[in-house]
Amino acid sequence: MYVAVSLDGGASFGTNIKVSDGESYQYKSTIGLGPSGNVYVAWTDWRDDGIGDIYFTRSTNGGVTFSPNIRVNSYTEDSQTYPEIAIDGDEVIYVVWLDGRRQADGSYDVYMARSTDLGESFGNEIRVSDADISTAASDLYPVITATGHGSVAVAWYDERTDDWDTYLTRSGDAGLTFLPSWRVNDLTANSQSVPDIFMTSNLDVYCVYRDRSSGDFDIYFVRDAAPAGPVASSFHPLPPCRVLDTRTPSGMPILGVGERRIFTVAGTCGVPSGAKAIVSNLTVVGAAADGDLKVVGGHLTATTTSSLSFSPSQARANNAIVQLATDGSGTISVINNSAGTVHFILDVSGYFQ
Repeated sequence: MYVAVSLDGGASFGTNIKVSDGESYQYKSTIGLGPSGNVYVAWTDWRDDGIGDIYFTRSTNGGVTFSPNIRVNSYTEDSQTYPEIAIDGDEVIYVVWLDGRRQADGSYDVYMARSTDLGESFGNEIRVSDADISTAASDLYPVITATGHGSVAVAWYDERTDDWDTYLTRSGDAGLTFLPSWRVNDLTANSQSVPDIFMTSNLDVYCVYRDRSSGDFDIYFVRDAAPAGPVASSFHPLPPCRVLDTRTPSGMPILGVGERRIFTVAGTCGVPSGAKAIVSNLTVVGAAADGDLKVVGGHLTATTTSSLSFSPSQARANNAIVQLATDGSGTISVINNSAGTVHFILDVSGYFQ
């Protein structure tokens, strides 16, 4: 991986500088500039037994020299590829990538890690894409933008509705948590894919993507002016706590075939009545048939987005930010989209207000 620097507005470039210190195959690089003038570079690197990982380096002298490479991702069993980088006004560095840890199921996800020490190290990665899709290449090619004090947006395209659509999510707490993603394209015929995004200083997000609704490929633009949900800067962490378990007397009985059931979350485990959404871990056990679980605000009766898919006798879990009912009841609606019964467990670790 090489870098070239221009000091005359792009009229000419200096000597190419090698920034990767491994000898294996590298591809898909991304570059960012911090407020300090530091240059940050990330790429896909195959130096570790032929498995793709995300590697990173930085320059503190305007691209004259670069630091020893460090690996961004901590999980190394399957390929991590196609990184994108963004830096906010506090010089927090964010790297997203296409993650293959669910590759055995034919699924890919979007993950992100961040550095709060100018690229000296990266914290543990978190999953950003929130649709649990058991389909090959399900969440593809993420892009990221950041500005101000921890305002971040990530976009990608996936086929959670059996067609390719472009989805967006936001974080207002420097990437600690993200809102549930929402579709940005209103035309849904054929495919809407390959997005790119930019966040303005007033936190508008401009998104362009490839649209094939007419049968030909066209480029479309959409402006997202505000998060579709609670503002992430109002996040309140809680000690992990179990809200409900349908295997226990307080949560019984088991969810029936096709059943929609309302559960009250506010008032339990420290979640106040004014909470707008919860940070949760959803678990299913003892499923009698293939299916998926949809968990939404208590005021909603249906959704096209799966929160968690499952197979018979399989225990599955997924982290999710779940909106609470907008009528102030503090409830969630759990929909068993399955031809069999299934037990449901809900744990919380924070809320938005």
